[in-house]
Amino acid sequence: RRGAKPPCLAQVTFGGWNEDGTRGIVFAVDFDYKAWRLFSFVAATGEMTLLDSHEDEAWVGGPCFLGPRAGAGGMPGCMGWIPKQDRIFYVSEETGWAHLYGIAPDGTGKTPLTSGTWEVHSILIPEDRGHFILQTGEVSPFDRHLYRMDFDGSDRTRLFDGDGRFEGWPSPDGPDCGGPLPGESPTGAVPGRQSRRRRARPGDRVAHGRMAHLSLDPARDRTLHRSRE
Repeated sequence: RRGAKPPCLAQVTFGGWNEDGTRGIVFAVDFDYKAWRLFSFVAATGEMTLLDSHEDEAWVGGPCFLGPRAGAGGMPGCMGWIPKQDRIFYVSEETGWAHLYGIAPDGTGKTPLTSGTWEVHSILIPEDRGHFILQTGEVSPFDRHLYRMDFDGSDRTRLFDGDGRFEGWPSPDGPDCGGPLPGESPTGAVPGRQSRRRRARPGDRVAHGRMAHLSLDPARDRTLHRSRE
C-alpha cells in the first residue's frame, strides 16, 4: 500500500552463493517471529524470488531453524546449495515436523527429502561434497543419531548404534566421520591419545564417554575407533 511501512525483520541471514556465483539465498524472519521467508536473488541485478515461507500463530522455529546457527565455513547449517546441482536445500516445519527440502532457485521443483514423525536437527556436507550428514530424532525423540543420505533423499543410512546424542564432523577427505559418543563433549578428547581399533558388529553399542570414528564410504569396512581411558 502507498505510504505503508515495510515489515520489520528480526533477522536476515545470508545462505551462500551457487557454484558460479550468479545467485545467492537469503532467509528473513519477521520481527514477531511468526513468519519466515526464503529468497533467492540474482547477483547482477538484485532481483529476488520468493522460494518458500512459513507462518505460525505462536512462533516459527524448530530444531534446525534457518537462523544464525553456523555450519561449515560459517554458513548456516540448515540451508545452502546442493553441490554440483543448481538447487537449494533448507528445513521447514510446514508439516509440523522439521524436515529437509530441495528447491530450484526460481522456486520450482520443491521436493521433500525427508519425511515422517521425527525431525532433522542439523545438516553437514563433507568436503568431498558427495552426500548429506544429518543428525535426526528418527529413532526416538530422546536420541540424536547421525545418518548419511544422498542429495536426492535416497539411501539414508544410520552411522552409529546405541542410545543418546551422537555428533560428528566429517574428515577433510570425506570417507570418515568423528565425534564424541554420548556423554562426552567435543572438548573431552585428548590430543595425541592412542586409539585401539576393532571392527563394528551388527547391533554394536558404542561405549559411553569415548571418541569414535566411522567409515562413511560404503566400499570400506565400517570400523569404530575408541580412545583409551
